[in-house]
Amino acid sequence: MTALAVTRALTAQTNPTEANFDTMRTDLLSFFNTTSLDESNVATGGMLYSSLGDAIDDTSLKFTSSHALLIYVSASDYFKIQNTEGDIVWGLRVGATLTDYMRLDKDTGDLTLGGNLYINTSVGSQEVNLLWMLSRYRKPRLQYTSNDVVTAEDNANTAGVVIIAGRDRFWTLYDVTLSLAVGANGETVADTGAAVSGLGAGVTRTANRWYFVYAVEVQYGTQNSGVYCILVANELAPTTSNITSLNSAFGTGKWVYMGCIRNGYNDGTNTNIIVPFVMDESGYVRFYSTTISEEGQGVTMASQTAITDLSYTIVIGNAAAATCPDVASRIIFGGHRSANGVEMHYREIATDENHMITGGCYRLTDATLIPTIVFEVPLSASYKIVLVTGSASTDHRIVISGFLDHYL
Repeated sequence: MTALAVTRALTAQTNPTEANFDTMRTDLLSFFNTTSLDESNVATGGMLYSSLGDAIDDTSLKFTSSHALLIYVSASDYFKIQNTEGDIVWGLRVGATLTDYMRLDKDTGDLTLGGNLYINTSVGSQEVNLLWMLSRYRKPRLQYTSNDVVTAEDNANTAGVVIIAGRDRFWTLYDVTLSLAVGANGETVADTGAAVSGLGAGVTRTANRWYFVYAVEVQYGTQNSGVYCILVANELAPTTSNITSLNSAFGTGKWVYMGCIRNGYNDGTNTNIIVPFVMDESGYVRFYSTTISEEGQGVTMASQTAITDLSYTIVIGNAAAATCPDVASRIIFGGHRSANGVEMHYREIATDENHMITGGCYRLTDATLIPTIVFEVPLSASYKIVLVTGSASTDHRIVISGFLDHYL
């Protein structure tokens, strides 16, 4: 930056003349009317300082000691704080009382916070702070409520409040009840009014289908503030192949997968109600109800009344009633026979080899036995489940009693 040079031409013990002032004024006008103080030069010149000393309390930018320095290192283009006397303290002084809020130990380098640490204080929900998230946050589990409704459990400091961690902020769940009987409101540009959890845009309730539940930021309508989210049910699983479609439906980075629920037992009668379930903290989803007495809890994959064995070839997806959800890595299958005992096999289709066998008091002639058995196996479309039933004509059923959701 160009230096300012002013010609004074003054004589000691002599009053300045008009000519002296004219000379100084000419130099000043010449300096300020040229490019010497244009915007670029001011910005450049402003960064040429090397260091500032420590400021005295209540005195703005007055530094008198070389023990504490705020230094700008022009060669590396960064600031550093240097203190040779003690810890570096950030605090608030009211009168004679200094309250520490953050302290950097000069010997260990440890950073100590005197209060809660908040981030994104102008973004998203402010129900909780960062320390709460690091120590206590757990993604809320879905809970069965009725034939139509699931809810999300409380997980915040306040009863009835559900907090969900999005990609760049916390959300408060505005409507904690998700009903498959209503459409969601707040996820598409056409939505107005209060936010509502429900079926996603363009999604209809279909009998005997898996539904994948997402927490979606409210982006339209009354609660469009970046603070709230709703629960949205969709038939698309959160698999890699569906990410683009989910981003298109909900907005990139605006959704979090919450879990998988089942609509319909596939029993021929109760095909359009939510199957009661429990989600645990390790990702397991377990069904605890049946619509057919003594025939196994869960969702029917195959059934018959016959002499022959009953077989179910594993199908993964959501295109038909008797399918396994894409999000499962392991499936708990249940097998039932109305009498005489049974064996259940996990059999590779290509080789017809049995890789797992379990039985239920196998007796060909004991009609008083009503066996219901379960086993847990890896989910693979190259396998089938076979109920080996002997020669007597009885009722047979294969069900999904639960699964491990490896996306939770």
